[in-house]
Amino acid sequence: MKKRVITIAGVLIAVFVLLFIWTKVYHFFESEETFTLEGVEYKVVGNVSARNVEVCGVDKDKYELEIPAKVSDKGRKFKVKYIGERAFSGSNVEKVTIGNNVKLIRKYAFMNCQNLKEIAFPEDLEEIGAFAFLGCTGLEEVTFPKNIKTLPKQCFSDCRSLKNVVFNSGLQKIEAGCFMNCTGLQELHLPKKISIIGKRAFSNCTGLSTVEYPVILEKISSYAFYKCSALSEVVLPESVYDIGKMAFADCDSLKEIHIPASVENLKGSAFAGSNSLKNVTVDEANPVYKVVNHVIYTKDGEGLVLYPAGLDYKEYKVEDGVKRIFTYAFSDTKLEEIKLPESVKNIGIGAFSNCTLLKKINLSQNVKNLRAYVFMNCESLEEIVLPEKVKIIDEGCFFGCKSLKEVELPKTVNQVGLFVFNGCDKRLKVRGTKTQKAMFSNRQETPEFQWETK
Repeated sequence: MKKRVITIAGVLIAVFVLLFIWTKVYHFFESEETFTLEGVEYKVVGNVSARNVEVCGVDKDKYELEIPAKVSDKGRKFKVKYIGERAFSGSNVEKVTIGNNVKLIRKYAFMNCQNLKEIAFPEDLEEIGAFAFLGCTGLEEVTFPKNIKTLPKQCFSDCRSLKNVVFNSGLQKIEAGCFMNCTGLQELHLPKKISIIGKRAFSNCTGLSTVEYPVILEKISSYAFYKCSALSEVVLPESVYDIGKMAFADCDSLKEIHIPASVENLKGSAFAGSNSLKNVTVDEANPVYKVVNHVIYTKDGEGLVLYPAGLDYKEYKVEDGVKRIFTYAFSDTKLEEIKLPESVKNIGIGAFSNCTLLKKINLSQNVKNLRAYVFMNCESLEEIVLPEKVKIIDEGCFFGCKSLKEVELPKTVNQVGLFVFNGCDKRLKVRGTKTQKAMFSNRQETPEFQWETK
């Protein structure tokens, strides 16, 4: 038995010794060697025997660079496989051609190359890293090779001169902020395999007027087309089931929208602040939503999802039976008076924000929580009677309500957020208990109103 234990111990020691020797040999052959050819610095990647190199830097003052498929140094030939992190970042290069052995462009590789106008990708390129072309403000055109499956976050954001993007047919994902702030982009023809458009993917593309959506598109993420002010028409495919918050918010030229039967999750803020939006329709077969006189409600009639900001009515009466007003549902509308039924229990964040003409609104006695920014910038609102059961007045609830003259807090109010009355007229009178006054003091809010203790 003792002999067997000794044998096992010997084997284990031998294994550890061999592993140690292998590690040392591997690291001996592994190289950090670099060399420079024609203004391009290369680094040997992995061990020397693999004969692969990565572009790790360039002459910042070169205006045109060609990265070959292969390079030679000291009689050895190497394949150029990668463009390294920040390799070109901040350089003055205007035109770059990349050789066909390059499979990967790492993150930040061309970040802030503001003079870069033209980039020729190799046919067999497989991956482009996040932020790779962020801030390339002179880049005008991009054509993606066949093997690119994903465009990662902020890959081409802030490329303000980018006008033409040619997608490959195999592209499957456009991730968060990929083309954000590409103000020169005018039209998009998204490839047929795209099922999800990432958060802020095309936000603030102010020149974008036409988008062709793939027929299998399922999700348009939050802020995807936010502030695309030239976008006048949105034709959604029958496959879409999710339209995220602020997805088409502040699209000032958008006049009409049709919600397909497939949509199951529509955020109330999806079209908030789109000031020209008047004509809204919902497919009759949609199981979740319906339209009543251009206003989107939930199918059961218990939720008001969206009142289009482009409607010209001065007064609106919410349908009886509504229990919930969705987030930003009335934001930026031209209404002067809104009548809520007593059935309303829940009012979403920013529901009436930026209604600059709103003078009068009655709140249901069933409302217990005034959410953040509900009446923000309602500049014409002169008076409001708070529900007797309200307990919470959240952050910025009456921020910027310049015409508001008097507010009486019910005794039930036991929690207040920051900046509730900031931006109001300093002559505003707020009436409440000593305890409620202490709540405002504890929130360290600058008193921009007159307090009266009742």
